Amino acid sequence: MIDWLSSKRAAWVGAGMVVGLIVGGLLPDSPLHAVATDRSENYAIATGAVEQGIEALYTLDFLTGDLSAFILNPGMRTFGNSYKRNVLEDLKVPQGKSPKFMMVTGAAFLRTGGQIQMSQAVVYVAEMNSGYLAAYVLPYNPAAITRPSMPNAQSLLLLNVIPVRSVAVRGG
Repeated sequence: MIDWLSSKRAAWVGAGMVVGLIVGGLLPDSPLHAVATDRSENYAIATGAVEQGIEALYTLDFLTGDLSAFILNPGMRTFGNSYKRNVLEDLKVPQGKSPKFMMVTGAAFLRTGGQIQMSQAVVYVAEMNSGYLAAYVLPYNPAAITRPSMPNAQSLLLLNVIPVRSVAVRGG
């Protein structure tokens, strides 16, 4: 019996492939969602979904505290809408103190109504000296994504600020 099974090895491999293809075809597709984050000494950059197939590029300048976002216009293949907010006051960074920032994006499906929607990504910015973390979202008009560039930057929306450290760090 074992000799008969081993002599039909190619048939078993073929049958296994057919069964695998059938089972794989019956299972729902699971899309892959990836974001990227990188930083240098004084600058951080990250990506996050605005809506299906469109993402925003987020930048944080550690020297000025400027958090910016740019949406790539899919039709014109240029950056269209831009957004900006200074995070220093939100994160309670004392004036004259060198901030120590961290930034990441995460997925969120916030309920909205009307023409203005909220992006599917939330930007989290933490400042380690003050011990505060803020969450920001990009409010956008879906119809405006494919229009030519807006001349003035719109504002990123602050969702919430929470303390993540019980005591602020002195110095720096």
